[in-house]
Amino acid sequence: MLGGIYGALAVKGLSASALASQQFVVCGAGSAGMGVVSFLAKAMSKHGITEEEARQRFWILDVDGLITSGRDGHVPDFVRPFARMDAELEGADLLSVIQHAKPTVLIGASTVGGLFTSDHLGEMTKHCDRPLVMALSNPTSKLECTSEQCAAWTKGRGIYAAGSPQPDCVYDGKEVASSQANNMYIFPGLALGASMGKAKVITDAMLMKASESLVDCITAEELERGSIYPKLGSIREISLEIACSVIEQAVRDGVTKAESRAVEVLAEQGREGLRGFVRSRMFQVSESRYHPVAKKKKLTRAPILLQTRKPNYDPLVYVPPGIGE
Repeated sequence: MLGGIYGALAVKGLSASALASQQFVVCGAGSAGMGVVSFLAKAMSKHGITEEEARQRFWILDVDGLITSGRDGHVPDFVRPFARMDAELEGADLLSVIQHAKPTVLIGASTVGGLFTSDHLGEMTKHCDRPLVMALSNPTSKLECTSEQCAAWTKGRGIYAAGSPQPDCVYDGKEVASSQANNMYIFPGLALGASMGKAKVITDAMLMKASESLVDCITAEELERGSIYPKLGSIREISLEIACSVIEQAVRDGVTKAESRAVEVLAEQGREGLRGFVRSRMFQVSESRYHPVAKKKKLTRAPILLQTRKPNYDPLVYVPPGIGE
C-alpha cells in the first residue's frame, strides 16, 4: 500500500518526501490494518520527522468511533501508540473526524460495505484538492465505496484505489482511473532481489525502497489518468526494477552474504550492469511449440509454455515476524 500512496503523491506532482506531511484517517483497527499503519509511520520517519510525530498524523476509528487516550476498556498494544491525545474527541464519528483532521488520505479497512458516503468524500474535497480514497476491504460487497461513487462524490477530483478490482469511470467527460491496491506489484521483485542479493534478512528499508521504486514504473500517461500503480502487464519490468533497488538497499543495510554474485556485479558495473545480470537470471518461457486442442469443434493451436532457463533460487530468506502486512 505504501507504493500506492507514493503513486498518489506522484499523481499530484509531489515527491516521496511529501509523505511526511500527509494526514491519514483510517477506518478499521484490526491487526492487518494497523500493521499497514505502523509501516506507514516508519516510512514517514524516513522523510524528516520522528516516528512519534508521524503517529500524530493518523486518526484511527473502530466500531466505537475515534480511538483516543480517553477510551475505556482494553486498547490493543498495536493500536495504543496511535490513540489521539484529544480525549474529548473519544468516539467521534467519521464525518466529525474528517472535519477536524482535514485528511489528505482516507483508508478503509473496516469490512463495512458502503461506509464512505457522499458527505464524507464531499468533506474531504473541502480541505484537499486531490484526496486519496483507499477502499481496501474485500470482497467487493464490503468495499467502503465504489470507484463510480468516489468520482461522483469528489466531482472527479478523488484518487481512488480498492482492494478488489473496480472499473475505470468517466466524470464530466474525463476518464478517471481506478487502481487496485495489491501487494503482488511488490512481492515478485522483492523476493527476486532478496534471493539474488542473498539477503540474510528483509529489512524495513528494503521494503520501503521497493515501494519507492514502484512509482518509477508508472508512465506519464498513467499518472495523468490518476492511476497510482503501473499496468500489471508490465510486471516483469516492474519486478526487475524493484529487484535491483532491493539489492542496492540490502548492500546499504549490510545484510547480504559474501558470496552474492549480484552484489559483485553492482560494485563492478553499477545499476545498469546489475539490471542486465538480474534480467539474465529471470525465469523465461517460450511459445515455440504448439499442440492441437478442440475448440467449438475446430482444431486450434494452443501454446505450450516451455521453461528455457531455470533460476537457482536461494529459499533461505528470513522475513522477520510482524503484525498484519
